[in-house]
Amino acid sequence: MLCIARDITDRVRSEDALRRAHEDLEKRVIERTGELTEQVAVRARAERRLALQYAVTRALAAAESLETAAPELLAVACDTMDWELGELWLLEPGRQVLTWFDSWASLGAAASEFQAASRQITFRRGEGLLGRAWASHEALWVKDVAEDAGFLRGSAARALDLHAALVFPIETGGNVTGVLAFFSRSL
Repeated sequence: MLCIARDITDRVRSEDALRRAHEDLEKRVIERTGELTEQVAVRARAERRLALQYAVTRALAAAESLETAAPELLAVACDTMDWELGELWLLEPGRQVLTWFDSWASLGAAASEFQAASRQITFRRGEGLLGRAWASHEALWVKDVAEDAGFLRGSAARALDLHAALVFPIETGGNVTGVLAFFSRSL
């Protein structure tokens, strides 16, 4: 009888050790899968940035002027980085305001109200999201422009269901000469 009890005890211990080893292995597989997933995501982002850099370089090399380059640059940037709408704003030196120069949207005619609102507005240094990017000389990220009190085209953004925005200044010789703005329906 004592041998049977020892056999059962040994078996229970072995099963318990096997269960712990299985749980440990399962935990390590989950951790490693997470690490690999992050590495793949980092590599994918790097590949997208490289593709964007190549496409922008190609578009600039083929363009005769900013007027001919802007639509292609905005389209390439939006397509490559999954933005629904992109805008180029240029600084008018005499007036010291940013004015709309060009835009591109994957949303077709639905974007016309937002684009019309953009053409009608200017930004002074520090004013609105674009003016803040100009003043800070830094890229700005807004999770939801429709909820940002400092975003002057909020009603047009809500009508188009735009949320996320990435805005960054274009600098030449340390001076801001324009601002690029990209918008997405994703939060």
